[in-house]
Amino acid sequence: MIKCIKNTAVIFITTAAVYFCIIYPQSVGNAVKEAVDRCLCVIVPSMFIFMCITVFISFTGIHSLLAVPFEFISEKLFRLPKEGFAIFLLSMISGYPTGIKLVTENYRNGNLTSEQASVMNNFCCCAGPAFISGTVAEFLYPDSNAGLLIFISVVSGNLVTALLLAVKLKKPYKTVKSSVSLKKNQLIPSVRTASSAMLQMCIMIAAFGGFTCILKLSGAISLLSCFISQITGIDALTSENIVL
Repeated sequence: MIKCIKNTAVIFITTAAVYFCIIYPQSVGNAVKEAVDRCLCVIVPSMFIFMCITVFISFTGIHSLLAVPFEFISEKLFRLPKEGFAIFLLSMISGYPTGIKLVTENYRNGNLTSEQASVMNNFCCCAGPAFISGTVAEFLYPDSNAGLLIFISVVSGNLVTALLLAVKLKKPYKTVKSSVSLKKNQLIPSVRTASSAMLQMCIMIAAFGGFTCILKLSGAISLLSCFISQITGIDALTSENIVL
């Protein structure tokens, strides 16, 4: 019965989405276009070079040396090998999706266990300083220290999450001594990997732009905003921005 209800709901929602795409193609198209423009004018300039650099650092093995001074903290407090803690540091510098990409690559390379990678996905997926300062701070609060405050909040949240989830991990095994391997053919694959991650993120942003427009056209956003406004006492416009 429950499965039948879920399937019916999925079919209904999918049909409704197709309906709004057919009836309001210009509105949905404009929403996707705005999302793509945002990616090209804001997201890519603020994040792409960071992604290229961090992927290159991972490919060459430099990242395993970054956390050597913090090896004791990494193993005792976070229960991560130094490679994992280095990824954690890089993820806070470069942000999503670089952190998740590095976790995946190091899991495939055997530097991280499945349990470590699974736990790290919870605190290596937040925004980095380039994105925060280039988007949120610049456009919403250009004349304040909002960017710095937001970044400190994100870093603090990541640290607390990492410490809390460390109890689920076993003490990491001692790894071999880290080494750096610089080769002439590592730069292009680094850029290619960063480009692939950036493209996937931009595609998701464009898709969610269209989905958000459909939700607006259906009235779902307005209903949810009014509900939040009545509960919290926040005005409807602010409630809508929170939902979005």
